[in-house]
Amino acid sequence: MKKVLVGLLLVVALFAFAAETTFTIGNFSYSGTVRFQLVVDKGGINISGIATDGTNADFVRGRVSFTFGPTSQVGATFSLSYSGISDKGMTFDLKLNDVKFETPFFTGYYTTSPQFVSDYFTGRDAKGNFVAGLKDAFQITLPKTVPGLEFYFQELKDDTTNDAIYFEDMLLVKYTVKPFTLIGGFYNIANKDKYEYGAHANAEFDLGIIKPNVTVFAGMVDEDGKTAYDLIVKGSMTPVKGLTIAPEFKMGENLDKLDYKSSNIENGKYVKATITYTDTFGPVTPTLKITPNYDFSGAQGTFSLKLDEAKVVLKVDPVTLTAKVTNDNVLDEKKKYTLDADVKLVIDKTTVGAFAFWDNVAEIDKYKYINAYVETTIDQLYLRGDYAMFKDKTGDKNGYKIYGKYNLTANTYFDGYYGTLGDPDKNKIYDAAGEFLNAPDWKVRLVYEAKF
Repeated sequence: MKKVLVGLLLVVALFAFAAETTFTIGNFSYSGTVRFQLVVDKGGINISGIATDGTNADFVRGRVSFTFGPTSQVGATFSLSYSGISDKGMTFDLKLNDVKFETPFFTGYYTTSPQFVSDYFTGRDAKGNFVAGLKDAFQITLPKTVPGLEFYFQELKDDTTNDAIYFEDMLLVKYTVKPFTLIGGFYNIANKDKYEYGAHANAEFDLGIIKPNVTVFAGMVDEDGKTAYDLIVKGSMTPVKGLTIAPEFKMGENLDKLDYKSSNIENGKYVKATITYTDTFGPVTPTLKITPNYDFSGAQGTFSLKLDEAKVVLKVDPVTLTAKVTNDNVLDEKKKYTLDADVKLVIDKTTVGAFAFWDNVAEIDKYKYINAYVETTIDQLYLRGDYAMFKDKTGDKNGYKIYGKYNLTANTYFDGYYGTLGDPDKNKIYDAAGEFLNAPDWKVRLVYEAKF
């Protein structure tokens, strides 16, 4: 497919560029980071750059984006990434980001990264990243002739390894006319002479008290030609103040066989309703959230009742107390009630707090973890102390950590820590055995960091 795209882009670009005598370079935007740190720890003294994991890196990194093209009809956006002032010298990477052009009949838009069209075809993971295998994409719209109609050519990773197959990529057609969005498409399966194809429709209706959203998908998947389908009907309504009811019906099968689906597209057959009530009564804010669910995916249907949360927040300045109980299925005796508790005292720039978690409320003496901390800010100085306890099958663990930071200027600071607590995910929650060190660790840094 890339050969077709490149040819099409060249033809249109040549015509557009030939028609113009004035070229422009404009819309510059730039960003970058300068970082220097002098680190002193148990391993010795080290000078490093942007990397924060202790490895050596460039001290300067950045990116410049700019457009180039005639004054009308066609234009391109490039980015120039650079890094340097390191032992490897200065390096540059000039990259084409996109090309956009207009003709009397259609508008074309080419990007060197995927374009999102549908969760069933151009999927993304929980972090919003496109799934593996999707590469550059080309979009055609017809705003003057057929508004709402869009064509997408999505390149796939295996498209050039088997030239015996003429079309090795993905073709999508999207048409939007309120309240409907209709998408159809097909794509090559792992560079073989077989294809998966399907259609996706979505619509939202306003019925006054509730606005149901309907999603329908059907298609043929994998080499055996199995049928995948998905039907989701859901909505939300608030019949009285503080009460929200969100019913949902789903029937989905063989969705796991879709090669480029989003991570939230899963098999399932159920009817459920998430019911939430929350209100504030003086200093107290209670919240109750439950989800009754009937699952009919198996030979025999099963009913469950999930306690998403039963939470109470008590706020009497300067103290805030929070307690939350959950249970995956209150109808199953094997499922335990968990408890989250948090207390916080805030006075000016000083905070004293503690939080804890129990896997089973019935065994209150068997907590999973308890964390306590105090932090304060005095002018340019920030101090924090943590103490944590943790229980698991290997036994009890406890640890401490003292951290301090002093801002010399807006871009320069000293910081350092000492203790037996590690925090690899940097969330200031010590809830895993690997975060408790056998011996104290320490580090002191002088850091200069600027962003532009």
